[in-house]
Amino acid sequence: MKGFVFASALAASNALTVDWQFDHERLGMHVHGDGTVALTLPTVSTSPWKGEDGAPALPVKRASYALASPSVPATLRVTNAVYEAVALPSGTMLAAAQHSFRCGQANASHVPLKMGAYAASVFNASATPAVLSAPSVLRDIAYQVLTVSPVQYDHAQRKLRVLTAATIEITGVAEVGMNSLPLRVVPAFAELYASSFENSAALNLDPTAKMTALLIHDDALSDEAATLKAHKENVQGVPTTLVPASQVGTTSRAFEKYIASQYGETKMAHLMLLGSIEAIPSPIGKYSKASCDNCYAFITKDYAIDFFVSRLTGDAAAAQIEKIQRYESKVGAPAYVDGAWGIASDQTDAPVPTPAHPKDCTRVNKYKDTLLSWNYATDTVECDPYATTKSGLQDLIDAFNTGKSFVNYLGHGAGHYWVMTGFSVDDAHQLENEYTNPIILDGSCNCGDFGHTTSPFKKGVKKCLAEAMMEGNSKVPGSGAVAMFSSAPTAQWVPPADMETGALAALTSGQVTKVGPLVYAGIQYMLTQWPDTDGYYTIEGYNLFGDSLMALNNLPLNATSVVEQM
Repeated sequence: MKGFVFASALAASNALTVDWQFDHERLGMHVHGDGTVALTLPTVSTSPWKGEDGAPALPVKRASYALASPSVPATLRVTNAVYEAVALPSGTMLAAAQHSFRCGQANASHVPLKMGAYAASVFNASATPAVLSAPSVLRDIAYQVLTVSPVQYDHAQRKLRVLTAATIEITGVAEVGMNSLPLRVVPAFAELYASSFENSAALNLDPTAKMTALLIHDDALSDEAATLKAHKENVQGVPTTLVPASQVGTTSRAFEKYIASQYGETKMAHLMLLGSIEAIPSPIGKYSKASCDNCYAFITKDYAIDFFVSRLTGDAAAAQIEKIQRYESKVGAPAYVDGAWGIASDQTDAPVPTPAHPKDCTRVNKYKDTLLSWNYATDTVECDPYATTKSGLQDLIDAFNTGKSFVNYLGHGAGHYWVMTGFSVDDAHQLENEYTNPIILDGSCNCGDFGHTTSPFKKGVKKCLAEAMMEGNSKVPGSGAVAMFSSAPTAQWVPPADMETGALAALTSGQVTKVGPLVYAGIQYMLTQWPDTDGYYTIEGYNLFGDSLMALNNLPLNATSVVEQM
């Protein structure tokens, strides 16, 4: 967590000590035209906040810590706290918290102020500046999220109380030098653990446990399922159990019970679903109200996955499997492998852009800097207003056809197309990129709704963009995408951007080698920043199209560079 300085474990109390040091003069204050002030903590460009919509927005810093024992929650103690009073600019007040959505709902500038909440906002000398979340279990590792709240606000005085120094002692988390036996884990989750916890270096892991997979398939796709099983076993080295959907049932509840029982017996690392929604149902998320394949993986009911989940829908299943086979067995030309592409809106989740609430274009250009400073040779970013033109659309189609190994999008979506560029299902079905297939991180609305339950599909749309990208052009073998991570419901504004930030951090620090750990490293980073209903909504909403255990053989993985998390 940037801004923290870590000290050695305190032997007397067996506690990890976090030395909080913060120069109050580095607190960013951004005055909006309406007289409100948004606050920015340095080095955290998204600045997650606490506060209900319309109440004062107070920035926080968060990090996840793996526990020493899965059955013993961590505790913390804060001592030596020092505060500094800081006045807001004359005639201003603190801006309101806002949870904005990318499509179809009121955005930040329309959030009404809750003046009762402002009137109740006062300095509280007895309030603890740091808290731990309830424990969650990420398969083998229990963890908790530390939230530091360094700012209090007194609305009557228009002043801030800023935590400039403190000692935070956390007891019960994993520490370097602890005398513990190695924990045997599967390699793919070892990658995820390395990228998910502030104290991951303290974990004593033995990543030699055998990975297995459960492949549930549409009965009509038994030949395709057998082909995929053979690939997983012979190329990925993952013993795979084939189960026809008719053996499981016809409802998502029947699938949940069956999958949970299989996990209890085999502790598989990957659930592969082969078939469309009609044959392979998906739960409806409690918060997202949309198709949620990840919900099958919440065995511990805490929104941390216990195995990877991915899906190939039924249309053109053989073509999709053949792309995965080719991707893992043959490396493409450098122009493809070392090339990336980004698309972004010119909008933000706040009334005006600030360092804490940048435009999508700013975020995607930061992703570009991250990739180019790693091992990508080229990364083109097209932003609005140009992106949403005929030329912008054609540029994207040409980029897909030329071949890009990685594509990321932040903007609006409408289920069957990206609003920025207008790239649609029809365009996806006309691509000509033979075996130069991208992995796509998609920060838009409804383009991962293979269940066809959200509003665009109630208006006659038959297929989501992710399905079409995976299918490609039926006349051009190997066209389209090889994996796509996309939201079924209307996407929130900031959490999907944080997901992309976390995924890129894991990739460019050399921590992940498979597509599942790549995208779920992004999810875990997002859940750290939003360890509540915002995070739950987003992990419920995102579906992975492709094979979670597919090796990233066509991304430039030979160089490593630590990336600053945005």
